[in-house]
Amino acid sequence: MHVLVRPRPGDFVYDADELALTERELRAAIRSGAAGVVVGALTRDGRIDRPAVARLAALARAEHPAIRVTVHRALDHSSDPVLALADLAGLPAESRIDRVLTSGGASRAGLGLETLRRLVDSGSGIEVMAGGGVTIADIPLLVGVGVDAVHLSAKRTVTAAPTSGTRPALGAQDAAAHSVTDAAIVAEARAALDTAARRQG
Repeated sequence: MHVLVRPRPGDFVYDADELALTERELRAAIRSGAAGVVVGALTRDGRIDRPAVARLAALARAEHPAIRVTVHRALDHSSDPVLALADLAGLPAESRIDRVLTSGGASRAGLGLETLRRLVDSGSGIEVMAGGGVTIADIPLLVGVGVDAVHLSAKRTVTAAPTSGTRPALGAQDAAAHSVTDAAIVAEARAALDTAARRQG
């Protein structure tokens, strides 16, 4: 289990309090048994916030030397994902990044193939995991550009049975529906990945 540690929705430019919260949550996730953490931060000009990311990665490894550190789709909000990857590759060894999760700077990974290829071909030494709106049909294309891994939600919406009486609104989420992981989609994705990998091999 790799835990996304993010202090709030919105942009990825964090103040000192938000980074302090991220550090506390990162430690809690690792102490609870997470195999990896997923973090990221940007500067106001769209570059990787190297001091922030380096500190988070170093703190993670101080908690557990074998922890895996992934930088999330903050990379896709950067001014240049390829430059961002190079910035991450240049971090010191104690702050090394194992993987990036990215759509190649596009709204979804299937539209970011060219940038994903450039990330793979950059020789950064960091794994490239394609993610963001991935469909089963995208998987052969993503494998074709050489990504190391594919991430998808594989979810479906479940509508709850109606209850008697009226219900108050519960904010932005619809209380009558929720998302679940669909095992059939997971199995189909796995099969598509295996088929694409065999063709590449």
